[in-house]
Amino acid sequence: MLRRVAASFYWLSRYIERSDGMLRMLKINYASSQDTVQEFTWEPVIRIFVGLHETDADTLDNDSRS
Repeated sequence: MLRRVAASFYWLSRYIERSDGMLRMLKINYASSQDTVQEFTWEPVIRIFVGLHETDADTLDNDSRS
């Protein structure tokens, strides 16, 4: 009986982990569906990776198509 309970807990934890991964993918998909092309700018990404001040980041061309 103990073996069966342990196996049930093992599979329960696997299913919980799998559902957590699915939830993460759904959250990312939902968040990316809310963004539009016109709203996207590179400014937050540049600030994170380069550490620019606001005045320096404002002088950059943020058009991703150029």
